[in-house]
Amino acid sequence: MMRNWLLIFYLALLVGCTAVNEPTLRPTATPIVIPTSELKDRTLRLFWWQAPKVVNPHLTSATADRDAARLIYEPLASFNADGELVPVLAAEIPTFENGLLDPDLKWVRWKIPAGLRWSDGKAFTAHDIKFTYDFIQSEGAVTASTYNAVESVDVVDMQTVQVNFKDTNPAWALPFVGTEGMIIPGHIYSEASEAPVPSVGTGPYQLLSANTEEVLFLGSELVTTVKLIYEVNPYYRGKEDLYFRRVEMQGGGTAVEAAGAVLQFGDVDFAYNLQLEGDVLDRMVEEGNGVGRLMNSLGGRVEFLSLIQNDPNDTTFTTPHSILNVAADESNLLVAQAIAHAIDKEAIAALYGPTGAEANAILFAPANFRSEQDFYPYDLDRARQLLAQAGWADTNGNGIVDRDGRDLSLTLRTGPNALRQATQRLIQQSLGEIGIDLKLDVSGQFFSTSTAIPNSLWAGTADMPMFTNGNQTPDPTSYMREWTCARIPQATDGSWVGVNVARWCSDAYDALYAQVVAETDPAMREQLFKQMNDMLVQNGIVIPLISRARVSGVSNQIEGVELTDWDSHLWNIHEWRRKP
Repeated sequence: MMRNWLLIFYLALLVGCTAVNEPTLRPTATPIVIPTSELKDRTLRLFWWQAPKVVNPHLTSATADRDAARLIYEPLASFNADGELVPVLAAEIPTFENGLLDPDLKWVRWKIPAGLRWSDGKAFTAHDIKFTYDFIQSEGAVTASTYNAVESVDVVDMQTVQVNFKDTNPAWALPFVGTEGMIIPGHIYSEASEAPVPSVGTGPYQLLSANTEEVLFLGSELVTTVKLIYEVNPYYRGKEDLYFRRVEMQGGGTAVEAAGAVLQFGDVDFAYNLQLEGDVLDRMVEEGNGVGRLMNSLGGRVEFLSLIQNDPNDTTFTTPHSILNVAADESNLLVAQAIAHAIDKEAIAALYGPTGAEANAILFAPANFRSEQDFYPYDLDRARQLLAQAGWADTNGNGIVDRDGRDLSLTLRTGPNALRQATQRLIQQSLGEIGIDLKLDVSGQFFSTSTAIPNSLWAGTADMPMFTNGNQTPDPTSYMREWTCARIPQATDGSWVGVNVARWCSDAYDALYAQVVAETDPAMREQLFKQMNDMLVQNGIVIPLISRARVSGVSNQIEGVELTDWDSHLWNIHEWRRKP
């Protein structure tokens, strides 16, 4: 259970009554004074149309929340765009050669430089790394699965920590790395009697205030947004090189408003996650006449259909789906295959333009893990043959195939987003051509993990939910774990835990996962991951649609932005500059 004092700040962001400040946590170092004439130039304006609500990175899986936290907190290391491990807080990357990595991959040691400080002036030590691990284990953190292979974390000395694994661990570089590895201050979270403002970190900035603010978007509608204001961490090790002395992060509105603000009107310097059709974004860039540009990071994120195996009308999840459950009826696999053959991925990719690429694999990146198999190319005739083979035919002439007096009707559900709704319509049209009646559903609470929400992704009440998922690091171990039997969603304390929303359980898949976790040979690991991908796709559990780039809009005045799909887009914000 989370401690009550952790909730106060989060609720303050939700209700937005007043600014959030905690004077007792303010740094004692001499503040950096910016002349009023320079303040506008030295203020970086960020826009997320999905508003941040939680700034502790271990208590949220929302990208906006983790991005808000990434300005404050840092991991020991991260992965650049090429998937290379680079140090952040660590003094160096562990290797066999420097003696920091066990030859049997059963432990890794991380060293941190002397002199690192938190933004309140306290020393950063190995004890903070151990505290973060203990916090993750005791607080029901959403990042806990990244640490499943960890047996213990031991403080060797003030500058060295050793992470011990339960067994040989080829994925040794996942704990304390990237967005799921941010270190939180033990002296704040363990000693605070009231809710601490999460402004005490090692990152370049600290949170000054959080307010709600009404903004007039596109001159027509007032929208309530969350506005976070950051200032320079006076103890940041590279503070002299920081160009921006103030950062404003606005959250709320829509993707259209976010795109317009950065690409057309120049109201902000950076806008994240511009989920709009490719031609719409291109037109905005053109109409902006040089105001902003698009930047993409193409990684492991795949938009796909998950074909649920349970009856959507049975809330106990004990009844197999009569049309899609591949274990209950062999003919159901033929239906799943027909659906896969009928979807025109090229047309869907055209919606995204340069921000999407056709995907035949659920494990898309890095490329060495991607399966070469294309099991279900677009083929309407083959799709019709498969339905007929499964016993489905249009016996009453209404244009919908039926069997045993029942029309083949399914529901596709997703969240509200212009691209997703356009994708829904294309899939509906394609399936209609082979005689499947596809009903479209859009849920504003699609991504809610509350068990009280009947139309969420986790609730299992739609035949085919559509969403994006992907590996957060170049090592896909944690990602491919999500289809094991243990990850079938369970209701715990009012929330769903587990993301195997298809509710598919295969002993063969679990065996492959157990094998890849222990395998140290890189070539063999690649083959095992490909087998796991092929089992999911070939068995009709998932239908990959496109690999989705994370698209951001960047002001043409801003330079130094380097995007990686393996960390927050703000990972190198300390290097951003405004052009003269």
